[in-house]
Amino acid sequence: GTGKSRLETAEGLGIRFDVAPNLPIMDGINAARMILPRCWFDRGKCNTGIEALRQYRQNYNDKTGIYSASPLHDWTSHAADAFRYLAVGMDLCGHSGSMTAAKAKDLYERYAPPPGA
Repeated sequence: GTGKSRLETAEGLGIRFDVAPNLPIMDGINAARMILPRCWFDRGKCNTGIEALRQYRQNYNDKTGIYSASPLHDWTSHAADAFRYLAVGMDLCGHSGSMTAAKAKDLYERYAPPPGA
């Protein structure tokens, strides 16, 4: 450690971003479900990610026959978590599914490094 947070380190490098809210996992999963119908995926380039989303699931207890409240942590977790953060971040940015040129410019300027960086 440098004594700085990741946010402070990124800001020092000229990277600007907003921190997504720390929502319960199930709320993030619901946000991902809500944006999924609006998404387009390149079947070839995104095949592993698509398969991870397809196979992401809850823990199942064979003895009790009940699913747990938490997702199963396996190879699908990182891809599904990344998609969940995307969904929460899109809500944070107020993306409604229709991107105007002005909104795209605003988002680019918000997250682009400052000139000369």
